[in-house]
Amino acid sequence: MNHYFLALIAAFVCLSTFNFLESQEIIETSTIDDVLPLVDEETWFLVDLDNTLFQAKQALGHVNWLQHEVQKLIGAGKSREDAFHSVYPLWKKTQIMTEVTPVESNFVEAIKQLQNRNIIVMGLTHRQLFIVPETLRQLNSIGVSFEPSAPSQETFNISANQPALFTQGILFVDDFNTKGDIFRLLLQQLGKKPKKIVFIDDKKKNVEEFAQATLSEEIEYVGVYYTAVEQEPQIYSTELAEYQLRFLNAIMSNEQALQLLSQETESQEIQSSDPEFLYKIVSKKQWQESLLRNEVVSSPLDSDFIHLTTEEQVTNVIQKFWNNKDYIILKLTSNKLVGVLINETNPGGTNKYYHLYNGSIPLEAVKDVTIFNINNQN
Repeated sequence: MNHYFLALIAAFVCLSTFNFLESQEIIETSTIDDVLPLVDEETWFLVDLDNTLFQAKQALGHVNWLQHEVQKLIGAGKSREDAFHSVYPLWKKTQIMTEVTPVESNFVEAIKQLQNRNIIVMGLTHRQLFIVPETLRQLNSIGVSFEPSAPSQETFNISANQPALFTQGILFVDDFNTKGDIFRLLLQQLGKKPKKIVFIDDKKKNVEEFAQATLSEEIEYVGVYYTAVEQEPQIYSTELAEYQLRFLNAIMSNEQALQLLSQETESQEIQSSDPEFLYKIVSKKQWQESLLRNEVVSSPLDSDFIHLTTEEQVTNVIQKFWNNKDYIILKLTSNKLVGVLINETNPGGTNKYYHLYNGSIPLEAVKDVTIFNINNQN
């Protein structure tokens, strides 16, 4: 008799699993018009941002540019994590200035139609926490706000592989988390979940991975692999991006130019012997704060001035201060540092150290990033 009941339970579980598998669907389309009929009043509509809802108006600052730069560094031998973090300072700077345009002209109107029907519509993006303000500005510029239709008006910090954030109706996942995993953590904090999800993304991999999350939560799912950006005139061009990068900085006034020229003349003799690159070692927490603040955050040891080191002294500094700790080595372009750079040699004359007085390290001075994790020895 016990075997009979166990068989019935097993059959029920298999049937339930089969039913939920049947409710998992992935479609491909290049128009939002095909998606709207899939969304009903019991659906949460989840919208990716880059190359789905919008794209940059120019090559530099386009998400394809970010991906190209990362792949270039990986091809040169850097790890994926190091490659992304090396590009982040410049990525942030471009996003401060980048304007966006809808990928498909009627996408914005489609979102508003769903919101007017009181359907939950929210953003879901791999964008990083340090460009949340820039992202909100870009959305506002095309007339989109997810806040009125969000599943919650609260802000949630989500602890994961990398910090994630839900704010103003957008789930910022970060590059090193999966969208499905972070969404499940969000559901736990919300204490509720939908009957059905329609998720639209320009990456097929994201759509397929998200299906696993909805299956685990027993949520009906339609994943939309959205290819509209491939049908539109191509905005990104490597050649154009590289040329635009030469003119990234704003034009300065004559007064500012004269002041800087005067400062350079006064310090030319001292700086002529300075190395092209200097190094700063920071913790992972300091680096995350630096990305948010747009300048490298100093440690308590830097209360009077910022300690820097040459490439030759990096190993000594690590052994002295960073033994058995995670750390990040920042390679800095010396002539982009702000303040007075002074070099000092120890009494024996064997080691040279650098101090930055009355200054700061702008994020744009970070030339390269190397991450060291004691757990996996990266």
